Amino acid sequence: MSLKFTAADIPHAHLTMYQKHAAALAINKLLNGDTFYISDLKEILELFRLTLDPEEQNVMRMLHCVEYRDMEPYLASELKRKILIALGMGDNIIDGTFSEVNEASPAGKKGILSRLGLTG
Repeated sequence: MSLKFTAADIPHAHLTMYQKHAAALAINKLLNGDTFYISDLKEILELFRLTLDPEEQNVMRMLHCVEYRDMEPYLASELKRKILIALGMGDNIIDGTFSEVNEASPAGKKGILSRLGLTG
C-alpha cells in the first residue's frame, strides 16, 4: 500500500503553503519510491527545522540507496515508521499500513488518517 500525503497533512505551522506542498511531494517520494535516500530525509528535516537522532541516523546510513524491495518487509515498514516519527508526523505505520494514531505523537492530528482514507 502506498502512503499519500498532502500539504494539509504537514503539521509544521512555520511553513508556507508552497513549502508544505513541496514537503508533501518529497515525503511521498521518500516513502513510496523504489529506494531509500537518507539525503532526501535530511532535506525534509532541514525544512521542518528538525534533526535526526544520531542512533537512527547511523542505522539509516546503512540503508541509504537500498531498494525497499530488497529489504525484509519488517525492515521496510519499520524504516517508514521511523521516518514519520523523525518528521514529527506520528508513529502509526504497522506492516506498511496505517494503524490508530498515537495521540502523544508530535503531530497530534487524528484527522490525518481519515483524510488519507486509512481509517477502518
